[in-house]
Amino acid sequence: MPILRRFYGTEAPAPDTTLLPEHTDGPEYRLLKWPDLPDSLHTADVMGALSVMSQRPVTAYWFADRVKWQTWKTIEFLERLCISGDACQVADSQNESI
Repeated sequence: MPILRRFYGTEAPAPDTTLLPEHTDGPEYRLLKWPDLPDSLHTADVMGALSVMSQRPVTAYWFADRVKWQTWKTIEFLERLCISGDACQVADSQNESI
């Protein structure tokens, strides 16, 4: 970060991880380890969303919004990550354990 401070006078801004109200319902998913993805999924949007998931749990709606996928496709993708052990459902949006 010192190089960024030298060029910009401050640290780089944190990525925008705010959730819109409609994106807070449902179970949340946390990345446990980086999945082995096909080349077609190695996009900036998917990798960026997975990076956020490695730091904190996110909802399927948040993920779908980030990667610009339909919600059903996102839920299927996240469920497959859970089945493979790459991700897990941690809690619903009310912070209750699942």
